[in-house]
Amino acid sequence: MSSIYMAVASSSGPAARIVTWEAASRCGPAARPRCSTTAWLLNIPFPAAVDDAFAAYEDLLTTHHPGAIALAGDSAGGGLVAALIVRILAAGLPSPACIYCISPWVDLANDSRTMALKADVDPLASQSLLTRMSADYLDGAAASSPLASPIHADLRSAPPALIQVGSAEVLLTDSVKLAQAMRRSPSRSGRI
Repeated sequence: MSSIYMAVASSSGPAARIVTWEAASRCGPAARPRCSTTAWLLNIPFPAAVDDAFAAYEDLLTTHHPGAIALAGDSAGGGLVAALIVRILAAGLPSPACIYCISPWVDLANDSRTMALKADVDPLASQSLLTRMSADYLDGAAASSPLASPIHADLRSAPPALIQVGSAEVLLTDSVKLAQAMRRSPSRSGRI
């Protein structure tokens, strides 16, 4: 199984490669995982990260069967994975075998209930921080664009997904909305 781990950060560093290797190594030696960590900086305006991720996926398809590809990412990287799926579906390319999103940031309007409800308990993120980051990233583009906020896309044909989030996170509603967007078709229950 090959994987692309989407790392999005405010600065570059080795952390994404460590997380990717750790996740891949847990597959076991029989899986013989091969990983590619792709990192984008938040100061590069939308839609450059989506375009770059799409190009990386197209390149991966030249050497790998889509059923042997998994996409993963956390926070903004999880949002990038979801946006990449939107782009893949729109282009008519074959989808990867699965996706894995950890606390995906998939609604850049940042106006969900949990943004306020979890503000005092989330140790890492806040509505004000995410609002500043989304304004910089969007650079004037609409937060409602499906490539910026994938919850606004038709994701009924998305590949099977594992979405994980903690109950004390401001991104809790983002994860729930992403799962709901993928479940809009009755045949999808159980694949998420």
